[in-house]
Amino acid sequence: MDTDEIRAYPDRTVVPYFLVDAVVPAPFGSFPGEMPYLYRRDEEILREWVECSKTEEGSKAYLDKYVYGPKNHQEYLELIGQERLDRAVSGREVRG
Repeated sequence: MDTDEIRAYPDRTVVPYFLVDAVVPAPFGSFPGEMPYLYRRDEEILREWVECSKTEEGSKAYLDKYVYGPKNHQEYLELIGQERLDRAVSGREVRG
């Protein structure tokens, strides 16, 4: 995103502009959370986190799979799968 656009509408910037060094496009950057008006959250993956987070071992396994395992954002999206991402965009319930 062009910095001029951010400066033109500073009231739309949640993070104070003087603290921002860069803006990086990251499709599905909040997934499995939602991005209002773009895609729904993935309840199944969030439930998986809730269950896994009940133990230290489960938390580690979840984080290894979704956070530390993928080498980059693209690999994370591939792990999630295009079909699942498409369902989140379409608003259909996201399941398995």
